[in-house]
Amino acid sequence: MTAHAVRLELRDRAEAAAGTLGHLAASLLIGVAGLAVLVVALVGAALSIVWVGLPLLQLALAAARWLAGAERRDVNRFLDAHVPPLPRLGRRPDGRWRRVTESLADPWQHRVLALMALRAPLTLAAL
Repeated sequence: MTAHAVRLELRDRAEAAAGTLGHLAASLLIGVAGLAVLVVALVGAALSIVWVGLPLLQLALAAARWLAGAERRDVNRFLDAHVPPLPRLGRRPDGRWRRVTESLADPWQHRVLALMALRAPLTLAAL
């Protein structure tokens, strides 16, 4: 292997390492925000019994979905992966209660909430 080839390989490895570190930093920020969103979702779910928590729950579900999209974009950018975006939501039903129940019944939303719960601990473990 020539010296030039070794330099090119080292440069490629350094770029890959920089991408990995960038992804870990972005994941840590998304994980902390995800934990905050999860707390808001739990408070909203607890307060939804008296209808006060429905706007909080709706906001938390939308924020969790946005954070999951940001995570996918970061993975694609930093790690040069090809993760597709989240599927679009279907037609939104009328009424706040129905919108929240439709969001909670969506299997993608379950995955997004699980991502929010696991992102920060897994990122800290990776560091």
